[in-house]
Amino acid sequence: MLIVVTMGDPSGIGPEIILKAYFDSMLHGKIVVGSKSVLEKYRMLYKLPVINYNILQDKSTAADVKEGALNLIDIGGDFIVEIGKLSKLSGLMSFKYVQRAADMVLNGNADAIVTLPINKQAINMAGFEYKGHTDFFSKLTGRRTVMTMASSDLKVSLVTDHIKLSDVVSNVTKERLVYTIKTLHDALRRYFGKSDPKIAVLGVNPHAGDGGVIGMCDKLIIQPIVRSLKYCDGVLPSDTAFFEEKRKKYDGFVAMYHDQGLIPFKMLHFSDGVNVTLGLSFIRTSVDHGTAFDIAGLYKSDNRSFYAALNMAELMCDGSS
Repeated sequence: MLIVVTMGDPSGIGPEIILKAYFDSMLHGKIVVGSKSVLEKYRMLYKLPVINYNILQDKSTAADVKEGALNLIDIGGDFIVEIGKLSKLSGLMSFKYVQRAADMVLNGNADAIVTLPINKQAINMAGFEYKGHTDFFSKLTGRRTVMTMASSDLKVSLVTDHIKLSDVVSNVTKERLVYTIKTLHDALRRYFGKSDPKIAVLGVNPHAGDGGVIGMCDKLIIQPIVRSLKYCDGVLPSDTAFFEEKRKKYDGFVAMYHDQGLIPFKMLHFSDGVNVTLGLSFIRTSVDHGTAFDIAGLYKSDNRSFYAALNMAELMCDGSS
């Protein structure tokens, strides 16, 4: 099993997280795709001990990884990092890291990718017209993906993700809803050891539409699908779906739009939550936070979400083997 880690935006907290993870011995057996010059800039800023680098090549495999070293595919980027500032150059480098990691898993040289945060505005400034990691991986592989937030006890998949709120209802189609539910169901069985998963499906309107009084989407689209899939319950009003009793009852939740699922999830698991991309031909996990430009360079990053993402990737690799 080989996990490749991308460093994230060089101007954000990604490099700091990598350094902390190295000194916490969390990167043993893993390969980082990033820039040595950037890591060294942060290391000297924080006055950290010297790092034992093992510089690897594009086609490196698990056999090339050295224990105790920071195993790095160095993309270069010997440039002046503007710590905490949005920049076209940082956007360019951060996306190069992701592209190289994607090449590794698609070529069979790695089993999973764990990504540190990039900035959507920065990568667009650099000429990459993607909404983020998930959009890139989906278009690269030609696979429909399902954004899922995961912790040890809570899994929340989204029918729609990074779209305008005004576009949600028109995008909650029967096809998209069935695909999301079945993808989550399969993942719960394949990766998370749930032999007979039970999934809760949320309504898109307040009170799940009140039988059509507040919109017809819940009644005409969501309800018939829930009834046809015996492992689903719904349509649940989203304002009461995440109470503790409900969380204990279900193995996974399907939310109709981004904030409907992510607000309750992050209230419960902000520090240890993981963003998992389901539907790809490989495993991809990520932290559930952003580049945090406001604290970059201050040595204040919280590594718990990153460590959870590493552990989740290992768990999923073990489950799929």
